[in-house]
Amino acid sequence: MDDELLLRFSTPDLPRIKEITSNEAEMLLQSRLKEAQDRFKDAMRQLISFYRSTGRQDLSRRYLFLLMDLTEDPEDHALYWLSLGQLLEQTQDFEGAIVCYKQGFRLKPKKSEVWYLINNNLGYSMVQLGLFEKAEPYCRAAIEIDPKRYNAYKNLGLSLQGQKKYSEAVSLYLESIKADPTDPRAFKHLEALVNEHPDLVTRIPHLKEELEESREAVKLATRFSKDDLKRRMEESFDFSKAENILIAVSRLVLSNKRSTFLPEDVRKNLDLSPEEWTAGYQSVFQGMAGAPSVKKGHIQLFQEVKHGIYSLTEEGYNLMSKLQKM
Repeated sequence: MDDELLLRFSTPDLPRIKEITSNEAEMLLQSRLKEAQDRFKDAMRQLISFYRSTGRQDLSRRYLFLLMDLTEDPEDHALYWLSLGQLLEQTQDFEGAIVCYKQGFRLKPKKSEVWYLINNNLGYSMVQLGLFEKAEPYCRAAIEIDPKRYNAYKNLGLSLQGQKKYSEAVSLYLESIKADPTDPRAFKHLEALVNEHPDLVTRIPHLKEELEESREAVKLATRFSKDDLKRRMEESFDFSKAENILIAVSRLVLSNKRSTFLPEDVRKNLDLSPEEWTAGYQSVFQGMAGAPSVKKGHIQLFQEVKHGIYSLTEEGYNLMSKLQKM
């Protein structure tokens, strides 16, 4: 049959029936399908992020697998396997995380950030299972991919420490601290290693000085991070009350693994009377939920998902996770 056969094809945006060729009809339908798929994928990604931020990793995984079914692009598949591995890490399922990361590893994605994270996270997960020698090449590969990022240095340090290569581990922890002193984990590993093996101070030249310099760098960087957070929050609302609300929501959501909460839940958790809540805390809570009356530049930490029912925003969840690590 002639591909150029005219069809009487009606489109929703054209009120009149318009004659177009079969090729034109196919191109039109494919373009609309792609637009619809892109919108659908974007909505699914937002849903995945929401479920991850509210502790429902099982639902995040379900939608990630659905996303995989919507594309044959190996780059997308590598990203989705990486995301699945990260979800399993959050539930301490490191064996499952390794399986996912290896699936992504086989695809060898071209995007350097994805390739870096697959190697780095593979190494980290192996370290958590005591597979120190197997973790080493993945950590080294991550450093080669992006030597400016700090996390692979830390993970390589853990791998080497697990192999009893303590001097090399010290060097890697120091590299991690230099790359980013705002994350104190590398320094904590370094300090613990030196405390456990004090002879390292005499065996490694200048280690005592470098240890003190690292301690000050981390202390200064962490203080500035906390001061900046406090400043940003103070610009919007009463920080002391906001901090109390954060603690209460952290108990409700993170500790009790709940996805939503009511302002009344927060009030009861803080052991406040209704009068105390109304007089001093209600406006602060509304500000943290993005009320339009709050000063420009505020941080929206909560969002109303139904009338009177709130959940953490992704920024709120990330903030609480960071505060827990400080």
